[in-house]
Amino acid sequence: MFHVPSSKAYTGNSDVNRLRTVKPLVKIAYKEALKGNFWAALTLNGLIYSFALGYDASVALDALTAGALAAGLCGKGPAVTAVVSDEKIDSVKAALQCHEGEVLQARLNHEKAKVI
Repeated sequence: MFHVPSSKAYTGNSDVNRLRTVKPLVKIAYKEALKGNFWAALTLNGLIYSFALGYDASVALDALTAGALAAGLCGKGPAVTAVVSDEKIDSVKAALQCHEGEVLQARLNHEKAKVI
């Protein structure tokens, strides 16, 4: 699931010094991903970058509170992604809809790529 606010962000407007400051924390998230703790890594990385880039982390926190397995900044933001089990889709979607913007729902694709 994705929460996409109406505002846009541009990489050129990012404060590079703030991003350098959080580099050690991003390394922790990366190490968690290497250990297979993907959802924790996604959440940690997303929250770190939300704070560093000045985005509202409450969108991700509300998704987590509503039962998301993971939630955090998507790409360079300001969109937020949330990984949600089937049982929690409605509650997480409701939490995301409390924030201004569009909520998009997608499913994981577990099939290997193939040439048609």
